[in-house]
Amino acid sequence: MARGPARRVTTDPAASRTEPPLPKGDLRALSIFAALYSELQVTRAAQKLGVTQSAVSHSLKALRQRFIDPLFERGAARLRPTRLARSLAPRILPAVQAAEAVFEHFADGPSALSRSLAIGMTPSSRAALLPGFCRAMTAEASQAMLRITSIRGDAEAIRAVDGRALDLAVGDFGATASSRMKRTPLYQDPFVTVAWLGNTQLPTRTLALDAFLDLPHLRVGEDDDRDDAVDEQLAARGLHRRVEVIEPSFMQAAELLVGTRLLLTVPSSVAHAREDLVGHLRFFKPPLPLRKSEVVAVTPARPTGDPLLQAACQALVRLGRQVAAASRAPERGQAHPS
Repeated sequence: MARGPARRVTTDPAASRTEPPLPKGDLRALSIFAALYSELQVTRAAQKLGVTQSAVSHSLKALRQRFIDPLFERGAARLRPTRLARSLAPRILPAVQAAEAVFEHFADGPSALSRSLAIGMTPSSRAALLPGFCRAMTAEASQAMLRITSIRGDAEAIRAVDGRALDLAVGDFGATASSRMKRTPLYQDPFVTVAWLGNTQLPTRTLALDAFLDLPHLRVGEDDDRDDAVDEQLAARGLHRRVEVIEPSFMQAAELLVGTRLLLTVPSSVAHAREDLVGHLRFFKPPLPLRKSEVVAVTPARPTGDPLLQAACQALVRLGRQVAAASRAPERGQAHPS
């Protein structure tokens, strides 16, 4: 029988049998409640805990019997906590967090850095930071496993960190973090408008609003994404741009500009993430008052003394300084910003 790599949970009796009603003080079931509350999906909760979906479903059934409440109801795409679940969460989540902290503090293994770290990053912060972050962490903590997930909204990030589904979250989260969150500023990122250097319809120096609206645009996001800062600014003026391409990946977006008339308006760090393409692009200051992206790392406010988490935050701060040094809004159309 093949033997795979060691995991926190290698077998789960619940995967092959029906569990009995929830015992009094079942911490494992409370951990599953916490994972479900933060992930709002059975599959993702099971992945976070390293157990099967069947185990999560059986424990949820036992919890429902104990509390005489469905706790989580099915929504269009995710589970919805019931009123009782929302009232239980402030008691259960800190208890699960405290219990996990005990095991983390006395973790077995030859190195304090030999464990996994769950990190959530917004798409733009992934494009700007993830390659350098992976290089830094594999050099400093070669035995650590980094679990990188994509997060989009502020609420998703804060809920996941608060519920310990994530050890830290990175992105532009505004001021939505609660008092239980610690915010570490990484960098401020001005927006730039980028186009292919060979686009003959580009202005010589300044990109005026009329020219901005005349040319087609590439937007990074999903079909139903309505949170784009550019579109919000244009809508406030009663204007709209002509979006011809919607691409979900920031890393791929700059490549799609080459050989086209498309414009792309993104944070400066994202535009510079593809070093192999920078020489083929021109950079303009957008003709709209767009707020600088303020990227932060969010962790629980209460110090855990976790050396791996501390190393990750320190690496992100160093990378943030590098991004800040390279990110600036061009005063005119530049072929290759220095």
